[in-house]
Amino acid sequence: MTSANIKGRKKANKSRDARPWAAIFAALGTGTFFLLLCFPALSASLVRDGLRLCALTVIPSLFPFMALSEIIIGCLPRRNTGKGKTKKTVLGLPAHCLFAIILGILCGAPVGAKCASSLYRDSKISSDEYSRLLPLCNIPSAPFVICAVGELTFKDRIFGLILYASCVISAILCGYISGAVFKFGADKGLPFHEPSSRKGEQNFSAVSLFCDSVCSAAASVISICAFVTFFYTLVGILRAVISVSPLWAPVFFGFFEMTGGTSLSPSAGDTGRYLAAAVLGWSGLSVHLQVINVCRGNSVSFKPYILSKILSFAVCPLIVLVFYCLLS
Repeated sequence: MTSANIKGRKKANKSRDARPWAAIFAALGTGTFFLLLCFPALSASLVRDGLRLCALTVIPSLFPFMALSEIIIGCLPRRNTGKGKTKKTVLGLPAHCLFAIILGILCGAPVGAKCASSLYRDSKISSDEYSRLLPLCNIPSAPFVICAVGELTFKDRIFGLILYASCVISAILCGYISGAVFKFGADKGLPFHEPSSRKGEQNFSAVSLFCDSVCSAAASVISICAFVTFFYTLVGILRAVISVSPLWAPVFFGFFEMTGGTSLSPSAGDTGRYLAAAVLGWSGLSVHLQVINVCRGNSVSFKPYILSKILSFAVCPLIVLVFYCLLS
């Protein structure tokens, strides 16, 4: 059998595998379309509220950090892309990754994904290191967890701090486990991205770096705002038409968007604190799609990231329970 026949057969198998997913997405899209038609006034109000949320919260909290992270990463020295072992210093990853992890922990997703993508685009990390880095640098941001969830939703700042610490520990633990489950090569001929814009340190231009960083951050923030507005509207419509018990509502709506899930958690009583932790551990489909969109077009596997989030859904509430046991 020729190589052309083999490639043709692989393409045919992929297209067959994609058909069920295409049907599912078509059905979901059609159902959502008719929901919006049935509630036009509510839909318009939710879209306006989602855009207001983006203007007041999302853009101020993401755009400057994304632009500055691009500038800092652009100034870092490029990795040697040849074969051979590279010294690992941070959870089995190169030292460059520490910046993405710290920024992802402080500023949340998808700032961490943007940093990881910039590291890969500038040939500072390999594609396998890129895949292992994503679960470690994409968690809910500190202001959101401590202030929005802890102080405003649960009226308890101490709980917000416990919740944030649990999110960080869970992300590192589950990210390390997921990276171990999906074993990659030991830096032997791993693929690196060949940068197209900044070719070599000798051609470094501060003006070009600044302009590219600001424009790239602006484009990313616009797409993030689109995801936030879409899922804010979707969850708002679902909450209006679907009646879910207080115990299951945070998990159901939090599957799509974590803000909606955490806002409903107090209605579940004492269990609500652990439900909020589970929702934050999972982070919501909206955040996952933002991360995937930021990394789209790069040679990266999302399997470690998705497995880490599934594990965090169970591990984060357990860590909260451990904190309460230690503090009681």
